[in-house]
Amino acid sequence: MTVVASLLTLSACGNGPASEPPPPPPTSSVPNTEEITVSGAVMSGVEPGCLLLDTGTTQYLLVGTETQGLRPGQQLTVTGTPERGTPTTCMQGIPLRVKQAQPPTTGTT
Repeated sequence: MTVVASLLTLSACGNGPASEPPPPPPTSSVPNTEEITVSGAVMSGVEPGCLLLDTGTTQYLLVGTETQGLRPGQQLTVTGTPERGTPTTCMQGIPLRVKQAQPPTTGTT
């Protein structure tokens, strides 16, 4: 009888409340509106019609009406808003909604 009581006690110890998985991290539905300025070389993406700005450390997918007339090989300074998480057909680089694109300043006076 002591053995049966001990087994019942032990089996009850492992049946505590099930722990729930932690909640997922919060996501923001507010789009990133922080404007950035980056410089680099324009290059063709792997998909037709896609243009990237390669800064040497990051590739930005150039999107928006201000990209008209841009060509691979140009050196540019681009101001725009990153749209991280935005799906694109180019599937390459961080989408950057271009506000302004111009040749980089040389720093000489």
